[in-house]
Amino acid sequence: MATIALMYKDDSLCSSINNALSLDSHKIVNVQSTEALTDLAYRDTLHLLIIDSTLLNYGSGVCRQLRAIPRLERVPFLALANSQSAQEIAHALDSGCDDCVRKPIIERELAARVRALLRRKTTVTATTQIALDGRQKVAYLDEKMLDLTPTEYSLLEVLCDHSGQHITTADLLEKVWNYPPETGDPALVRNHVRNLRRKLEDDPDHPRIVVCLQGRGYSVSGDIRRC
Repeated sequence: MATIALMYKDDSLCSSINNALSLDSHKIVNVQSTEALTDLAYRDTLHLLIIDSTLLNYGSGVCRQLRAIPRLERVPFLALANSQSAQEIAHALDSGCDDCVRKPIIERELAARVRALLRRKTTVTATTQIALDGRQKVAYLDEKMLDLTPTEYSLLEVLCDHSGQHITTADLLEKVWNYPPETGDPALVRNHVRNLRRKLEDDPDHPRIVVCLQGRGYSVSGDIRRC
């Protein structure tokens, strides 16, 4: 079963999409905004986004903006386009969508396209496991012990304690470094996050475990365990 976000406002079409995908037992979540989509991506592992192609015409670089959200970077996008508009289909594909289905949708075709995208999706298939040993102050990534400084461990522990949420730089300064509210240097957090990413991430410049959403703070994703 996959979690599929549906960015569409037509209730009748949403019903058709749900019918088309119900036999495969997918979880369909309707989102009305980029903010709602972002929250969903951080609450759950998102496997596919179905988006109204007309939304790609509002503003510039909508797909690029969505791809900039770390947990949407590798999620397949499927656009739904008006059947008469070849230009709309071309625009959707050029904008960064992985596939496009014409409306009115044929339920069997849509289900088949979704299955094909899910088969070749490039999201990480195995959930990263992070284990914390609070007594020894030791952390493990996929059963491999990490060489963390005490501050790096404390930073990771606080992030893991708030898994699925965003924690601000100000809160981290309080919780990790014990600074009074509205004191401390934000650069301290940035530098330690950068060092932590070097030890956690395959590609620290494109983090997928410790991520930052501008204006909301830092978040950690993975299967978090205590030992």
